[in-house]
Amino acid sequence: MATIANVCNTRAAQSSILGHFSGNNDSNNINTTITNHFGIQVPSYIPATFEELIARTGWGVSPPEIDLDHLRDEYNLPQGNTAKWIFEDVGYKVWHESRESKLLWLCGGPGTGKTMLAKGVAAKFLRGPDLDRVKMAFHFVSPELPNDGNPADQDQLSQLRLAKVASDLLYSILEQDGSLFDGCKTELGKQGDRFFTNPSSLWKVLRKAIKDCQTGLVYILIDGVDGLGGSSHEELIGRILGLMEIGIVKIFLSSRDVPYIANSLPHNVHECTKINLDMNSFVREDVETFIRRRVNAWGWDVELRERAMDSLLAKSDGIFLWASLAVKSLTYFRFGLDFDEFLRKPLSGLEDIYRTMLHTLFSCGGPGEVLDVIWGVAIALRPLTFSELGYILACVEGKAMGEQRPPHRMASSEIGPRTEKEIRMYVQSSMGFLRATDATISIVHHTATEYLFDKNRNDNLPVFSKSGADSMISWECFRYLHHVFGEPERFPRDGATRHHDWSRGSSLGQGQQQEELGEVPWEVARKDPQEAAAKREFLRYAAESWFIHARRSIVVSKDSSYNGSPCNWLRYQFFETSDAVRKPWVELCGDSRMEVLVGEQTPLHIAVCLGLMPLVEKTLSEFTQGTNSYRSPLHLAAKFISEAYKILIDNSDPSLLTVADQDGNTPLHEAAISGHSSMLGALVKLFAGNRAYRSEINKKNHTGNTPLHLAFQFDHVEIVELLVKEGADLIIKNNAQLTASQLGAKIERADSLDILRQDEKYWGGGSLRDGVPINSQVSATQSASESIIRQDVHPEGAGIAMTEQRFEILAWLSPLEPHIRQLDLRVRRANIGEWLLRTDEFQRWCGGAEQDGPEYATLFCCGDAEVGKTYFSSLVVDKLWDKAMEQNIAVAYFYVDFTARETQYPANILGSLLKQIVTRFERIPDEISRTFHYQKQVIGGRGLRVPEIVKMLQVITSLQPTFICVDAVDKCMERHRLEVLDSLRLILGRSPNTRTFLTGRRDIQGEIERHVGARAATLSIKPNNDDIVGYIRMRLSKDTSLSAMDSGLEEEIIKSIAENIPETFLMIPETMDAILGETTLDRRRQKLEAITKSLDLKDVHGKALQWINRQGGRRTRLGMAALMWISHSERQLQLDELLHVLAVEAGSTDLNTQRIPSVEKLLSCCMGLIVIDRDTSIVRLIHPALQECLYTNPYLFGPVHSIMAETCLTYLNFQAIKNVSSTLSALPRPTPFLEYSSLYWGVHAKRETSKEVLSLALQLFSQIENHISTRLLLADLISRIGQHSRDIPINGPLTGFTGLHCASVFGITEAATSLMNQPNCDLSGRDFLGITPLIWAAICGQERVAKLLLERPTVNPDKPDGYFRRTALSWAAKKGHEGIVKLLLGWATAKPDGTDGWWGKTPRVLNKVRGRRYVNPNWQDKYGQAPILLAAEEGHGGVVQLLLGRKDIKSDKPDSDGRTALSCAYENGHEGVVKILLGRKDVNPN
Repeated sequence: MATIANVCNTRAAQSSILGHFSGNNDSNNINTTITNHFGIQVPSYIPATFEELIARTGWGVSPPEIDLDHLRDEYNLPQGNTAKWIFEDVGYKVWHESRESKLLWLCGGPGTGKTMLAKGVAAKFLRGPDLDRVKMAFHFVSPELPNDGNPADQDQLSQLRLAKVASDLLYSILEQDGSLFDGCKTELGKQGDRFFTNPSSLWKVLRKAIKDCQTGLVYILIDGVDGLGGSSHEELIGRILGLMEIGIVKIFLSSRDVPYIANSLPHNVHECTKINLDMNSFVREDVETFIRRRVNAWGWDVELRERAMDSLLAKSDGIFLWASLAVKSLTYFRFGLDFDEFLRKPLSGLEDIYRTMLHTLFSCGGPGEVLDVIWGVAIALRPLTFSELGYILACVEGKAMGEQRPPHRMASSEIGPRTEKEIRMYVQSSMGFLRATDATISIVHHTATEYLFDKNRNDNLPVFSKSGADSMISWECFRYLHHVFGEPERFPRDGATRHHDWSRGSSLGQGQQQEELGEVPWEVARKDPQEAAAKREFLRYAAESWFIHARRSIVVSKDSSYNGSPCNWLRYQFFETSDAVRKPWVELCGDSRMEVLVGEQTPLHIAVCLGLMPLVEKTLSEFTQGTNSYRSPLHLAAKFISEAYKILIDNSDPSLLTVADQDGNTPLHEAAISGHSSMLGALVKLFAGNRAYRSEINKKNHTGNTPLHLAFQFDHVEIVELLVKEGADLIIKNNAQLTASQLGAKIERADSLDILRQDEKYWGGGSLRDGVPINSQVSATQSASESIIRQDVHPEGAGIAMTEQRFEILAWLSPLEPHIRQLDLRVRRANIGEWLLRTDEFQRWCGGAEQDGPEYATLFCCGDAEVGKTYFSSLVVDKLWDKAMEQNIAVAYFYVDFTARETQYPANILGSLLKQIVTRFERIPDEISRTFHYQKQVIGGRGLRVPEIVKMLQVITSLQPTFICVDAVDKCMERHRLEVLDSLRLILGRSPNTRTFLTGRRDIQGEIERHVGARAATLSIKPNNDDIVGYIRMRLSKDTSLSAMDSGLEEEIIKSIAENIPETFLMIPETMDAILGETTLDRRRQKLEAITKSLDLKDVHGKALQWINRQGGRRTRLGMAALMWISHSERQLQLDELLHVLAVEAGSTDLNTQRIPSVEKLLSCCMGLIVIDRDTSIVRLIHPALQECLYTNPYLFGPVHSIMAETCLTYLNFQAIKNVSSTLSALPRPTPFLEYSSLYWGVHAKRETSKEVLSLALQLFSQIENHISTRLLLADLISRIGQHSRDIPINGPLTGFTGLHCASVFGITEAATSLMNQPNCDLSGRDFLGITPLIWAAICGQERVAKLLLERPTVNPDKPDGYFRRTALSWAAKKGHEGIVKLLLGWATAKPDGTDGWWGKTPRVLNKVRGRRYVNPNWQDKYGQAPILLAAEEGHGGVVQLLLGRKDIKSDKPDSDGRTALSCAYENGHEGVVKILLGRKDVNPN
């Protein structure tokens, strides 16, 4: 203990994290752990400095593949003036000189010099005298080789990729300023060496290092982002963008110009600058300069040089790599090959030049040793030294072209390594496939590797066998390890296989030291593996790479155990119980996790660690065998984040999945430690289905920690989310008497603690006391909510029976349910606005009766935005319900929602008021029942019209005193608002005992007075100090961290917020969330001070969005995406729809369900700005004013509708969606976003059609006839046609419905134009209902597409559909599309002979079509209905006037039932149309 105390005294920062240690461990031993006073295992020693960390082998951040020395070396940088143009580029200067955080995206195709430019930029920043500060952090992505379809551990790869990027950036910063090591040291004290494979923690430490950087300005460069693979690029970009929120951080990214990168970057030009090398003239000039310099250096005659130069310049297309390779190839052709043919050949890209290079190698006399060299370098996991390549060449001779001999058999009896001189000669002869530096050899470009191993190329040239190469290299590396560390007599003998003894012989001229007397060579090597690796250069590559090559190629025979094949022999030899070879290998392999393989292990354990999946399946019988540490194979699958867990779980009894190791950790604990979320989720799901194992989620290890404790310790937020969601016990304490949340507070895991807070906020489950959530209130809260709803609907009791018919009638009156909003407001309102109930105005209005006079009939409460008008309305409604319990009065109310105003039209609003009053009656009034049955039988159950509803309300409200409350009238669309106000005036005129309560902004006060009349009293409202203080006290009373609050801070919060946010509510909830989100007293005071300094009432919405942006990374992107969809979707989205749309990734071919965010994460990322309705699952913004702000400022999100359309189309083009049968009557369960994307993708695309949207739309159109989205779209369209819609056949094949029909429905002119320009496009083709594209455009009001179609002379505008027999004019008239009616009437003559044009005028276009196209204004459909009758029936006065302007119109022509336009207008209450028609002499009023 004294020793440990001394260590702690010398490590001040370390002691604050580790606390008081227990245990007996040597100091300075970084590989041992002790238990601190928080009850968690931590390292017994932490390096004090970055230099000390690096000095300790295998324990630290690894240097980047391109280091500072590389970037400072002129040899590695662009030569001459090449690439210098970028420093003068306008985009670069804007990025470099900006005083704010900014991103520069350098994009271009393969070989355009992106990496060269990135190196030049990095070198410019890193060179110079002032190296005492951080200038630039950098990472150069190494593209992966194709994997031949062999499955990889994608979870592990994704984590390792992100960790490697953060590791490189952190290393770059610490190497330039070691004083920033504190954050790294702190996390080491919590996690040990697991910190270096934990991307979440690495990025947090990186953020801290950047924040603490003294320079105030940091540049970050990442080259080749598109080479990351999988979905890593999206998370990486999200995290990188998050760094820009810390301070002034300049980001330099390079990649190909691909959609999945472009869509992940900011669309705001103020944040992101783009330099496209594919279209950059400076790049072309650089390439041309390079070609001229190289060609002029050949020494050829002038004519020959000019011919070569002209050809190369014409073909280079600004691609550096192509130019370099072509110049080399041309050099070869000059000496003996067909030079002229090369110059004439139209090489179009890199693949062509690779094909030419490979063909040349073969034409020069066969593959030979040069191809062996290319093959060996291409398959290597990294650039090789000459010594390493020299050994590999001895192994691969004759194997490059996939010969069928076993990979471990050599062609000759004795083969020695190649010398450096020989290898350099091979590089010179490689036609440019290889490049060499002073120390290493590598392939010229990753695209060359892809070409060489591409099995699908059709050039009649041999394809390099990657699987064979992997198998062979793995075997030789493995065999080499046994030669160095093993016993030769145990190596299998084969007469045909005699190899050079690499452990004894020399290595490329490097002699070996004499072994110690009396010891055999492998015994010496085992004692000091590092010394052995220094003597034998290939040994380190063999140790690092053999199992990776094996993982990519290994295949196990299923019919024999040990059949002599190298893989089976490998299994037999390496998996021996002795670890004579395994122990020294572990020291050299470069992965500290492999230390678990030291000692006695079973083949299954080792196969799991190494990721050899075929061997895992082969050795499952050994699942129950123990090891020296009691770890099961499943422990190791968790530790290595391996997909082997799937095989193990599927083939084992649950009892084998709960075994504890020597520390008491089960596989569930280990998954929580490593962050293996998919494995942990699978185990939890399995245990939940078995009652005997349900407690495993809360099982303690030897230190009393549950998986939730460990998820907090190792900073795995997703694991915390998953465990909390699956019901982990939040109040279990470890041996140090700390719950998981208390432990999180101690070690500062703010993100994970937010999960607990969000969980409580969403589910309403109790509170947190001392960091312990109490969930006992959930069921009680839910029961109370249901009771409240019933009381709202039936204040006199719940005894009214809800028969099926009664339910159907009430739903027919209106689909809207305002009581759900009332319930939500009641929970959040506290005691806001009690003073309103005591005002004289309210007392007179509420207590008023007929004798009190008309001036009290309406009370209009007006106020500015965000003053809490909706809270006041909720209070009034509750007051009225209390009154209704004692008196015989009726109460009806409605909350206008800006997000749903398209569906909240007058008939629905007034119908909702009628429904609420009728609901209290034991029997539905006869008038309503009769109307319902009549409408259902005659016109398919169409809803009531406004005049009918007003009449019914006039009658019903006259029977008893009635109070009608409508909140936020100003949020209605103007034409809807005026119709609602006029309707209320009519109701008040017939019902003296009716009172109306309205709220809205002041600017509609004049409308209220004009349309409701002089009976409206006005009361100005705004929250007073008591309202604000009362709300704050209510929030403080629910604070969960009592230790982080005292009475003094409470009063500070109340005083500061009340003074700085007067008379408005919008920012107060978010402000309280931010303050109470901190976990200590000091942090809360600091947060309060920061907030009160930055508050600006002129930009409250902007502040809320800034809080979301401050989260950084993927959380910001998720939060902003959610706000975009909620504020701009065409209808309100339900929760499952929103979660699925947020998981759609641009450019993907199927939905990755692992990308679907949890509810808790969604709420957390949106920072309290959204709420979820529990009854309907609809997601909406917390306040209508915020919705209005976001809706009217789409620039906050970039090209909103283009993004939304692209997302919808990507979803519809998913293979899983295309596989859904179009004949389904109900949607499949796992496709919640299918309906929205089917119905509204075109609405968004019409508003913004990008190239990506057009491409995806054309892809969908290629199979539109059989796509499920077509049936959904047509079903929706037909349901809104109106009369007779139920009779339309929609269940059969949708034959004939083409992409042009679909583009006409949505009005997407770009798509329609593209389709119309295609050959053999049938512009007048009929679909299964006989509807043409022009008719669909007329039905849907798509005027621009209709005009495009009418401009084509082959389109007949008077062609009727095949079902209703209606023309485009008939449909446009019925739907009220005046623009299309006007277009059709003005496009063709009134008579076939063309003697009369529209209103006596002949448009210019008639000169082209006169006498050929004729629109008949009196066409009658199969019901005898002419266009004017259809327009009059629907009340479209403007269309009626247009039609009456035609001289040949027959305005009084009856239909098949004898009805005329006048009678239809009269029957449906369209007074304006009636007046228009009565003004005609040819209309019979009788």
